[in-house]
Amino acid sequence: MLHDGWRVALFRQFRPLAYFAAFSSPDIFACLHLAVSSLIDLGGWQWDILVLTAPNTVALVRSLLAPCNLGERLHIAPVEQSRHRLDWHMAR
Repeated sequence: MLHDGWRVALFRQFRPLAYFAAFSSPDIFACLHLAVSSLIDLGGWQWDILVLTAPNTVALVRSLLAPCNLGERLHIAPVEQSRHRLDWHMAR
């Protein structure tokens, strides 16, 4: 894009991302559904959402959030759970 009528400048598109982490407990997945649906319905969120979850719960997250109609705005990142807190934080 041109800036000041003559300089070429790089502009980045504003693309916010909300991310959640959901593992193991059915209560956590219920909270995930409630949080995401509230963010969309009550908060008017219209940008991307990323969910960090275990590889074996990817299908569960997809089906749980299907009613939210996120389409391509839903991103799921399978993350192996680690026994060490530092490994988990570094994965995020």
